[in-house]
Amino acid sequence: MITILLVEDEDNIRARFRRLLEETIGGVSVVGEASSGVEALEWLKKSAADAIITDIRMKDMNGLELIRRVRETHPRIPVVIVSGYSDFTFAKDAIRCEVTDYLLNEAGGSRRAGASDGEGETETGGRPVEPPKARALPDRIAASRGK
Repeated sequence: MITILLVEDEDNIRARFRRLLEETIGGVSVVGEASSGVEALEWLKKSAADAIITDIRMKDMNGLELIRRVRETHPRIPVVIVSGYSDFTFAKDAIRCEVTDYLLNEAGGSRRAGASDGEGETETGGRPVEPPKARALPDRIAASRGK
């Protein structure tokens, strides 16, 4: 079982992504949640996880700054970015931060708030991340931990 710190500033997306990871994919346990990079760093001072899954744009501290700070104390922890932003600059910066993966939200484009009746869907019909890509996360994280 891979333990995850899930960092996402939108509560509804974080809850749906947790459900997708734990109930649909399996082999993953979300042991901590944070709504900002600052909150994630505080959580990591007291607790541990095998990997971090984070949004890229959040209040207080973006995901890239979070990763840079995490690397100071946890240089080998796998980090996956999940974002609705396909900006190449973010992807380049993520590579420099040695992220394990950079996944785009299925909905893409701008952030979507609100929920619908669909499992893990936003009001526009997209999921926090495409299920086939999300299913590969435990294997990608496990492979990254073995480096």
